[in-house]
Amino acid sequence: MDLIKTLIPVEVAKGHWDRTGILSIPNLLREKADIVHSHYFNKPDNEWNLMVYPKKGVNINADLTQHVCSSDDSDLEEQIKHIHQLRNEDKFTYNYERLDTSNAGQAYLHPIIREIFFSEDFLDYLSEITDYDDLTIRDLDCFVSRYSSGHYNGPHTDHYNGRLAFVYHLSKDWRTEYGGLFCRLDWNLKPETVVAPPYDNLVIFDTKFQGREGSPHLVTEVAQHSDKKRIGFTGWFR
Repeated sequence: MDLIKTLIPVEVAKGHWDRTGILSIPNLLREKADIVHSHYFNKPDNEWNLMVYPKKGVNINADLTQHVCSSDDSDLEEQIKHIHQLRNEDKFTYNYERLDTSNAGQAYLHPIIREIFFSEDFLDYLSEITDYDDLTIRDLDCFVSRYSSGHYNGPHTDHYNGRLAFVYHLSKDWRTEYGGLFCRLDWNLKPETVVAPPYDNLVIFDTKFQGREGSPHLVTEVAQHSDKKRIGFTGWFR
């Protein structure tokens, strides 16, 4: 695949990965990035699932599909108050939007994204860097997220989802003051790495950290009353 020739050389990327367990790949799609960007930024609001976790009155161990709200739900304000109260009690909560197989089956995933992330060449490239052999990815392992005013994702780990986690950032000219920052945390939940999502940049990190299963991370809240949209393709390689 020609794309592989444009990426960070394996020996350079591997050196950084071995030191940190995290890798940033800039300019992943290059001129094709604008096509994918336009595709997702122009999607109508009603095609996005509004995720509120945990929904008031729903068992927190229930399937995540039960935590989908609608922007015109009569009790949405109460649901948001509920998760913010739990958040103040240091409970895990989140509020953002997503496209995944529950929205439109495989159609949610742009063909350019599928061509890259599901290719054997790209999976082999990542295996060489991370020493994780036979990496795979499925439609169920990934989704497209959209964070706007007030949206966030609380501290959590992903080790049960796969060996590598990733976020491919699709927001142009994103600035730190907009919020929506990706933060990798230590086990005391103190920031280790903070990323203001750079456009056309792929961040990959090990779902093990400091010898333990899991790698704590979060997405900070997008500034209230902001009109900015933080969109990314997110998932796990198994």
